[in-house]
Amino acid sequence: MHALPRVIRKTGFLWALVAVGAFQGLLITWMLPTQSLNFNNPPQSVRAGNR
Repeated sequence: MHALPRVIRKTGFLWALVAVGAFQGLLITWMLPTQSLNFNNPPQSVRAGNR
């Protein structure tokens, strides 16, 4: 890390922030549909139906 220039460190830090933001965006886009599906078909109702 000490051998890398400051510019690469700054760009790497910016790219890390962009990667984290994109990862959170993907998580939100993936988690919202799954949560809506879970709300529509909750496992508790399935267990209650099996009873």
